[in-house]
Amino acid sequence: MGAEAKQKDKMSGVNYTMAYDSTNLLTVNIVYDNENETAYVTIPELSDAYLYGTSEEIESWANDNVGNPMDSFSTINPSMDGGTDLFEDSSYSAAGGLDLTATSASSTPDLSALEDVDFGALFEDLATYVDTVKENAPDPTDADDFTVTQGNEKITLTTKRYVITEDDVKKVAQAVADKGKADSTLNDFFTQMGMSSDDINGFWDSLTDEATANSASDETLTLDVYYNGDEVQGLKATPSDEDEQIYFVIASDEEKMIVDCDTKMDGGNITGGGLVTMKDDVLNGSISLTSTGSQDMEFTVTFDDLTATDDTVTGKMTYSGKADDQDFNISYDFDCKGNDSSVTITGNVAGEDIGSINMTTTQTDASDIAVPSGTGYKLSDEQQLQSYIESCDVESWMNTVKGAVGDELYGQLFGTMAGSSAAYGGDDIGGDDFGGNDFSGFTTDTDGVGA
Repeated sequence: MGAEAKQKDKMSGVNYTMAYDSTNLLTVNIVYDNENETAYVTIPELSDAYLYGTSEEIESWANDNVGNPMDSFSTINPSMDGGTDLFEDSSYSAAGGLDLTATSASSTPDLSALEDVDFGALFEDLATYVDTVKENAPDPTDADDFTVTQGNEKITLTTKRYVITEDDVKKVAQAVADKGKADSTLNDFFTQMGMSSDDINGFWDSLTDEATANSASDETLTLDVYYNGDEVQGLKATPSDEDEQIYFVIASDEEKMIVDCDTKMDGGNITGGGLVTMKDDVLNGSISLTSTGSQDMEFTVTFDDLTATDDTVTGKMTYSGKADDQDFNISYDFDCKGNDSSVTITGNVAGEDIGSINMTTTQTDASDIAVPSGTGYKLSDEQQLQSYIESCDVESWMNTVKGAVGDELYGQLFGTMAGSSAAYGGDDIGGDDFGGNDFSGFTTDTDGVGA
């Protein structure tokens, strides 16, 4: 499926298309006249005539009959949502395909949240906990320099060491727990890694509970804080019994970033790391994290020649890993330069392609948008609407669909209409079981001009 949208002067237009393989099955053309607040709708595969009415009439009818295409239409016509009209000439296009049979919704892990993880913000947030510890811990001493490595790359950091007693631990743990409970950035990430709200609350409570229970013991905590100049770039916290540790480093210089993590707690472990090189604004490399505990999960973000400047984003970024024992992979290909851009998103879960979509934008001189010619029927007038329906050549259209998708899929698509099949040429289109159908041939193309 797809759409082409454009806007010029006081007119807006959008064309929706649905195709199967190379055959166009359905087109819905909508023109909106902002001056008289009237929309005009044509479906050329069914009729040369058109329907017209106010945006409210079109939207109400669409909601009752075929969903709501006006939701998308309103994105290129802000006045339809009560906003301000923007009558700048521009264009937008996108294309994609979707395989509805690759995997069922019930068996597919929810990966959408991972796409929204801002790792830069997450790493910056983690670094602030070092400041919280420093503010509540005893004065440090200088320790040996620490070198973090990935492959042939390394960064050497200076070390400040804190030796903390149980009383100090109690004070620090309380400060960290108080900060953590109010930290939406870190708690959101825990949720995305599969932890429940009870798991998260229990984690923060365990910090203070354990510190209070051991306040009378003689155990100590050794805390090494790693610096690159004046900037904190990691820490390692190890109790004297060495059963657990918290260790993470996000070290960077002008040419690279090295991530290293090895955190071991009663509730589970988070381990991983990676290297991302940065040369001439081009990023290459990957960072991987593995979480074990109440829910095991693996996650990797990979950068392939990803270039980001003031007016350019090119290259590829991929999220991959395993959740709920299912492998997943979501990739983004960027080719955005100046006023022209293209982004292609593809996904794969449990070895099955779940679809792809390509979105392109370009700024052009918008062509004129005209109200359709021919016979028009008012949508809110039931008699005129009936006359429009009678003008539709449904039989020819359904024959086109049948020729494109084949007898089996055609019968399944229109199985609910079997009772009235005589009206559509007498075909036996019984059967309403949609299980296991292959819809992979359906494609969508979207082009548009919208301010």
